[in-house]
This record gives sequence, C-alpha cells and structure tokens, in this order.
Amino acid sequence: MSTNRKSRINCDYKVRFSEVHEAMAAADRYMERITLTAAPMQPYYCKYHACWHIGHDRTKNAHYIHQYQTDAVGRHRLRGMIQGLNQALVAIEDGLDVAA
Repeated sequence: MSTNRKSRINCDYKVRFSEVHEAMAAADRYMERITLTAAPMQPYYCKYHACWHIGHDRTKNAHYIHQYQTDAVGRHRLRGMIQGLNQALVAIEDGLDVAA
C-alpha cells in the first residue's frame, strides 16, 4: 500500500471491526460508560487495515457533539431493551414448547 505511515494516525493498536454496525455498537457502549467526553467516540473506516475502528472525532461543533452523545446513549439503551425482549420471547417460546 502506498500510504505513508507517518502521515496517518497510528491505529495499529486499535480494535478492528469488520462491520460498521459492530463499530457503532462499540462506540455507543463507550459513550454510555464515559458520559463526559470532549469529543464523541465514532466509527471510521480505515483504508490501511481495511476495517472499521472507533475514535474521538474532534472536528465537530458543540451542538453536534451534544446531539451525537445523546443519540449514542439512546441507541445503546435501545439495544439493551431489544436484547431483554428477545430473551423474554425465547423464555415464552420455551414455556410453550414444554406445555405442548
């Protein structure tokens, strides 16, 4: 690859996600755990590693940062509720199988 390693941010140590939704979920988990950040944790595509990483985006304005943080926490909580509902449905289905 012709990329000059000195001209890019060193991301060799970062987690590599093959799918954007995996990186988005990881960034949202981070935003839920670390509520006060100077810049939001967001996924970005890395051409060097041909994968997705997460990192702080320091290029956005304060309004964008606040909105993104709010949305990230909301997405993370929604994923948790969906997981809980899926577990409840499995338990109901298992109960129906036993009754039948």
